[in-house]
Amino acid sequence: MGAFDKKKAFGIGGLVTVLSGLIAVLANLSEIAQFFNKDKPEKSVTTTSIVETVEKNTKAKETKQVEETIVEAENVAEVVEEVPETEPPTKPQSKFVYLSNMKVTESNYEFNLQNGVDAIDTIGNRYSGYVITVGNPILIEEGYATYYLGGKYKTLSGTIAVHDDTYGDDVGELSILCDENIVYGTGIIGRTSVPTEFSVNIEDCQWLKICRNKSTVKFILSDWKLEE
Repeated sequence: MGAFDKKKAFGIGGLVTVLSGLIAVLANLSEIAQFFNKDKPEKSVTTTSIVETVEKNTKAKETKQVEETIVEAENVAEVVEEVPETEPPTKPQSKFVYLSNMKVTESNYEFNLQNGVDAIDTIGNRYSGYVITVGNPILIEEGYATYYLGGKYKTLSGTIAVHDDTYGDDVGELSILCDENIVYGTGIIGRTSVPTEFSVNIEDCQWLKICRNKSTVKFILSDWKLEE
């Protein structure tokens, strides 16, 4: 029994010795490997994961920014499409007609109306285009002319002057009537009177009548305009 134990102990001891030798050899090999690889940077699994994570996050952020930019551009485009194009407001132009183009419904010989003739007043102004001359130096009776407006117009405007054909110190007066009511009068004027511009309300006027009193004054009616 004692001899058997010695053999067994010797066998175990030998095995332990062999294993210890192997461990020592492996340790030496590990040190040698570390010596040759000490100048090579080690890239740990943790470092690699961090780098990959940063790269993924950066790409994801850039992708999100691109997507947000596209969405924002689409929203702006929709807003632009929804806003209607507007033109700057323009002032409405009034409709008008010149009295010289209107038909005379009734007049008498003494009125002596002439349409569209050139004329010169007593101070040298020349008138052409939409001009009416009224009166004659040898016709002294009262004259008139009537136009039908039918309540279509709101204002009558123009210029009144004394024709250069008027003699010496002759004086006269011109009146404008709407439905037999006087809306404007020149008062007594003659060769020393300057041209007068006027504008009167003729709203709802059916019949417009122009009268000159008993005189030899010749009047110039320039650019008389009826406006709606």
